[in-house]
Amino acid sequence: MLRTGTNSLDFDGINQMALRCPQELIRASEEDFAHQLEQVARDILAHSEAKIIFLAGPSSSGKTSTAQLLCTRLCEGGQCCHVISTDNFFIDSDRYPKLPDGSPNFDSFECLDLPLIRKCMTEVTQTGRTMLPAFDFAAGKQLLDQTPLQVGPHDHIIIEGIHSLNPRMHAGLSPERFYRVYVNVRSTIYREEEIILTPQDIRLTRRMIRDSAFRGYPASMTLSKWWSILAAEQVNIIPYRRQVEGVIDSTMWYEPCLYSHFLKRVEASGEVQDEQEKSKLDDLLRRAERFHPIPLEEVPSGALTGEFFGI
Repeated sequence: MLRTGTNSLDFDGINQMALRCPQELIRASEEDFAHQLEQVARDILAHSEAKIIFLAGPSSSGKTSTAQLLCTRLCEGGQCCHVISTDNFFIDSDRYPKLPDGSPNFDSFECLDLPLIRKCMTEVTQTGRTMLPAFDFAAGKQLLDQTPLQVGPHDHIIIEGIHSLNPRMHAGLSPERFYRVYVNVRSTIYREEEIILTPQDIRLTRRMIRDSAFRGYPASMTLSKWWSILAAEQVNIIPYRRQVEGVIDSTMWYEPCLYSHFLKRVEASGEVQDEQEKSKLDDLLRRAERFHPIPLEEVPSGALTGEFFGI
């Protein structure tokens, strides 16, 4: 068994399967994740009046893909489902709260247009229709009335984002009308008593790979911001993670076998110069190189890992 505890995975077992039969390792991991989605979907359907699902998780937890995959599961159960990102509800960036150093606090709940969120939820629950905003990240501007949303009386709405579990999001809604889901990398990979990768290691590596390869952000920027991201999570997510109805562990057992190629490329680029950040990158690469590599082509299309590896 690869899973040796509720939140622990066996390093030797992962490596043996990656060497012997990587397809079987991927299949077993994808089945474990699909089983979790199925359990949460069934529980949502059992709460017949809970039509609004608030789904949150910290940075690089896979919440965006999980929301889409959960939506698919609910649709397979005979329900229509719609996914809304709280990113669409950002206010103009020049109105963001400031950190002590004067820079914008992008992680603050106050960056969201809460009155507009409540207006849209009220309209859609009372009339089945609303107009969703959007956010122009390049210009830092809020765009109102961009996308019409029409919802049937039996449809579900998933509202995903780092702030979705904040009680202010569902203030005024009857408890039976909503369902909360917490998504995170929850499993640590061990070799006997030795910790090989922690959940934070996995999330940081995911974010570095995605930012560097697909968002045009250098790994140095991701590494320099990581500790402030973790500090913001202590305020915005951790206090609410136990006040949920469903929990999903987004650890993909095979993904460390994909890391070394990407991390070697980041290291070779020379973009990380800060001594402390380079030390962290080197440490992650050393750990990643202990896993038997799996070609990215083995990962199925539509897998959660595609959010970070561009599949």
